[in-house]
Amino acid sequence: MMMQFRKTVGICFWILMSAGLLTITSAVAEGQVVSSRVSSTTPGTAFRVDGVEYRQAQTFLWQIGSKHVLEAIIGQTDSTATTIYTFTSWGDASGLFSATTPTVTITASATITDYIAAMGTAYRIDLSFFDLPADPTRTTVCAYPGTNNQPLNSPGIQFPGIVYVAGTCYDSSRKIYLAANTTITLAAYPNPGFVFKGWTLTNSTSNDFITSFVLTGPTILVPRFAPGKQITFFTDPFELRVQVDRQAIATSDPGASYLTRPAGVMDFPEGTSIVLGAPSPQMDIKGRTWVFDSFDIGGGQNTVYKITDVNIRSTITARFKRGVAASLLTNPTNLKLSVDGRDSWPSYNFTWAVDSTHTIVAPSETTDGKGRKYKFMGWVHGGDAQQTLTMPSDPAASVRWVANYQLIPRLTVTSSQAGIRLQVDGADCTSPCTVDKVAGTDVAISVPALVSLGEATRADFNTWSDGITAAGRTIKIGADDLRVSAAYRTMNRLVVFADPGEGAAVRFQPASPDGFYSPETQVAITVEANNGFRFRRWDGDLQGSVKTASMSMFSPRSARALLDKVAFIEPTGVRNAAGVTPIDAVAAGSVISVYGSSLSLDTLAGGSSPAAQTLGGVSVRWNDRLLPLIFVSPAQINAVLPGDIPEGNQTLFVKLPSQLEIQAPFTVARNAPGLFATYVDSRGFAVAVHEDGKVISAESPAKRGETITIFGTGFGPYLRPVPEGFAVPDLPVYKLADSVELFAGEFSAAATTTTAAVSMIGTVASRFRIVPEFPSGPAIELRVRVNGQESNKVLLPVE
Repeated sequence: MMMQFRKTVGICFWILMSAGLLTITSAVAEGQVVSSRVSSTTPGTAFRVDGVEYRQAQTFLWQIGSKHVLEAIIGQTDSTATTIYTFTSWGDASGLFSATTPTVTITASATITDYIAAMGTAYRIDLSFFDLPADPTRTTVCAYPGTNNQPLNSPGIQFPGIVYVAGTCYDSSRKIYLAANTTITLAAYPNPGFVFKGWTLTNSTSNDFITSFVLTGPTILVPRFAPGKQITFFTDPFELRVQVDRQAIATSDPGASYLTRPAGVMDFPEGTSIVLGAPSPQMDIKGRTWVFDSFDIGGGQNTVYKITDVNIRSTITARFKRGVAASLLTNPTNLKLSVDGRDSWPSYNFTWAVDSTHTIVAPSETTDGKGRKYKFMGWVHGGDAQQTLTMPSDPAASVRWVANYQLIPRLTVTSSQAGIRLQVDGADCTSPCTVDKVAGTDVAISVPALVSLGEATRADFNTWSDGITAAGRTIKIGADDLRVSAAYRTMNRLVVFADPGEGAAVRFQPASPDGFYSPETQVAITVEANNGFRFRRWDGDLQGSVKTASMSMFSPRSARALLDKVAFIEPTGVRNAAGVTPIDAVAAGSVISVYGSSLSLDTLAGGSSPAAQTLGGVSVRWNDRLLPLIFVSPAQINAVLPGDIPEGNQTLFVKLPSQLEIQAPFTVARNAPGLFATYVDSRGFAVAVHEDGKVISAESPAKRGETITIFGTGFGPYLRPVPEGFAVPDLPVYKLADSVELFAGEFSAAATTTTAAVSMIGTVASRFRIVPEFPSGPAIELRVRVNGQESNKVLLPVE
């Protein structure tokens, strides 16, 4: 009762102090009373303080120097008994206090105010063998049966195997407690007659016989053992080896006892399959060689055997025959032979069963490891390339066969330009190219004449290493290897062009048909400006303003000749505006054409009357007189010559804006007639009209009996001067001074009248009557003659 009172008073005192309702006296501050806390590291585990049990942290007010008993309760479990809490030690937060006994007497101190019982946690593992009850009293047998004279089975109970849990061996069901959050290692070993199929844990499975897991809570652990098919392996003769799933094992002695688990006894899970075989050849303890023949259950190497009837023991015997050594060799060595349909043998030294039969083939042509080809010459013992070998009946005998081969000569074709595609006997091959041919064979080889190395570089074939200069050739194979190489030389491209392109011609010395040169070539380049252009300077890999320059071709090069357009008149650029006439002259007062380039910036037409003397800044003069302009364009100027210009050689001057005048010589004749034409499908038809002034055309041809008018220029002088630069008025009539004749094939007729054309400048109107004798047709060829000077020819449709 007193203890309970003290406990109640202490708790109330602490609550009041924590709430600030009670002030500690100066005596407490001086250390006579201390607040001490007692707890456990695992919530819910019990401990005692001065005989009173607690399950959660407690705080006490103790007189400094008073003694108290702390007790950690051992052997605590949870409600399901699957978790055990074990005492480890006492300690405090500062690390000054420690004790390893569950019960400890302490003295209240102002230095140590926090007492902690460290409690460890262990979880239960329920180890469950599939048909064995838990028996804590059973002595575990952890040795392989037979080694300690333990029977395979006790009466009524089977023991399938043993397991190790965290290093401890068990052979039946157990309840095991192990520390929480530790890694638990498992291992399982089946007893004879059983196999292990894996582990089943509470939340996972594993098929490995050795595995591990982290223990984070109570766990059920089931090792899965199952009955196994027990097979005993024998050999005939005994003491040889067999292979099970390609693993060699020792075999059993027929006289061995099953209870002692002899060699060659294995257990297999039901429903699985195993692969059976035997090392061959083998040597027994007497040094005799044996070759595997077959199994007594049927089958040879790699026989698949399915496991059934696990409750019935079985035996399997591998049967062997005496072996005889056979060596199959080639000369030279290490060439391939086909043996029993296979040529990928690691060695051609065999051991075969006595009296066995084998097919040996020496290929007519074979290749060694370096890619060299060989031709079969024959077996040393004679016979065909394919032979049947029957092994001797005497095991002491042996066989040694040798196949002779001869090296096939090799032709190697290389090139100074790596990787080119060449042809050998019509087939593509990339250099370096090798060809194996027997001696005496002719081989046709060819390389490309040139190989592109990029847009502006290529390689040109030069010569073969033996001096042959033809890219295609034939080589006869001799007894020895032969090597030939194609030599190429690098060629670089030179590109030079004029800007604008029509402005100049570019010449090269030396010339190249395609613009490629060898690197050592020095090329002289000259630009010749065309009429109407002037060379300004070089651009690109050439610099300067001299029209001839030199360039070294050590790499691809390019240059541009920059040109300026300038006005230019052709040497015979002053001609009759009607077209090309038989006489190389023009007549006074006629319309002329001045042909050239850059004669104007635009195409402009002059006024009808008076005609302009300047168009777009362009003017044409003779002496000090400006000529009337019909129109100007970059390639042609049409103007009217003065009517009083003297016959003979004269000069015109053409002035363009911001340029010096250019001159054009020409000749003036009294008569230089030209007929104007209009073109239909490239044929010039006369500019002519009917009496009513309508145009004569294919749809409206000239009619019989009518008088037609044909227009031209340059027919000669008029009886009175015609106004210059103005359209001719209706009156007075300006008659031509000379007579005009018209010719139509063999027909000729005189003009009825020839006058200056009304409302026109520099134009003649000549009138002719279409008499009955006049030829008819869709395109009658016409010409005129004035004072013996004939005009150009035009066509006239006549009905």
